Amino acid sequence: MGKITNVEQPEADKKTSRIVDGLGATMQLDQEHAQCHWNDQVFARGDQVSIDGKTYECTFGCWVNTNQSDM
Repeated sequence: MGKITNVEQPEADKKTSRIVDGLGATMQLDQEHAQCHWNDQVFARGDQVSIDGKTYECTFGCWVNTNQSDM
């Protein structure tokens, strides 16, 4: 596992990619290598961020919750 970046709450005036809970999320296959944004900061596929004790991974252009107990 790589480095996890601590982030602040998403700000309405900054670009943040969709945040999903994981298992029930619908993904678009053509977005497999899409980047993610968090408060205008760009992240690559597989990058992880942490906020409020939850970790999210950039997958298919969305932030997917990786905390098993939250799903």
